[in-house]
Amino acid sequence: MAGGIYQAPLWEFPVNFGAICRPDWIKPGTRVVNLLKLGEALLGETKLDPPINSLMVYNTNPVTQAMDVDKIVKGLQRQDLFTVVADHFISDTAAYADIVLPATMAAEHDDLMFSWGHFYLTLNQKAIEPPGEACSNAEIFRRLAKTMGLTDPEFLKSTWSWSKAQLIGLHRKCRASAWTSCGRKAMPS
Repeated sequence: MAGGIYQAPLWEFPVNFGAICRPDWIKPGTRVVNLLKLGEALLGETKLDPPINSLMVYNTNPVTQAMDVDKIVKGLQRQDLFTVVADHFISDTAAYADIVLPATMAAEHDDLMFSWGHFYLTLNQKAIEPPGEACSNAEIFRRLAKTMGLTDPEFLKSTWSWSKAQLIGLHRKCRASAWTSCGRKAMPS
């Protein structure tokens, strides 16, 4: 038996989570499946109606990072499950995917990131061009939205526009300080 404690300071950041998570886009009645119950959900043990028939995996590798790995693997092996994984390489989860999308690594895209161990936001500036057809998650979702005919202006925003929206909760002086301390003269548009 294992034990322990986990603290994620994510909610302590003074950012506009509504601009990031967009709860206004979630239709009433939309189902939510906790990653801790993914194996059960994929195997139909949670009695979802309709069952999960497609899965998009990004920023995680459930085969190695979630509970009930045996159930997850058995669920990913379902012939009627269509799985897309965005990853840097063929991870344990990507090995079961119908489609693997090449995702960028941190040095290959701009981003504003939360910490998993301290109370600082990190401004990640692209250092190198991504190889081949690799795209950031933001770009993958922009392209997916376009393909699906979604026309909300949010899907047209640049990464920097999204970053500014995330920082709306910060005091104006603090926002300017955050950008200039990272070598930027002004918040990019």
